[in-house]
Amino acid sequence: MAEKRTILLVDDDIFLVDIMAFTFKQSGFEIIKAHNGKEALEVIAKESIDLILTDIMMPVMDGFELAKNIKENPNIKHLPIIFLTAKSNIEDKNKGFSLGINDYVVKPFNLKDLVSRINKVLDENKQ
Repeated sequence: MAEKRTILLVDDDIFLVDIMAFTFKQSGFEIIKAHNGKEALEVIAKESIDLILTDIMMPVMDGFELAKNIKENPNIKHLPIIFLTAKSNIEDKNKGFSLGINDYVVKPFNLKDLVSRINKVLDENKQ
């Protein structure tokens, strides 16, 4: 059996994180949860992560700052990042992609579609 890939879910909406975690586990992923960018960076320092799925609007450290921190760190800049957010304007999308994210998904979203997009990004980032 293939090794399970680990997704770090970063969102301050605990209910949404729990729903996504359940679905992703059903799809064969390991899940680690964080509720803001600062928590996410602490998790990344300790755990082996394959992909980060993060909201933009969060307390303490938002998704933009999280992505910037990751992409500026040579040890973790390879980690793929997908933004999952209610922010649908083109300026936010462009800002995310300019920071180096791999995909941008606007809420509300379809969970099956999101799993497909996660798998696509993971396949593109195999080394």
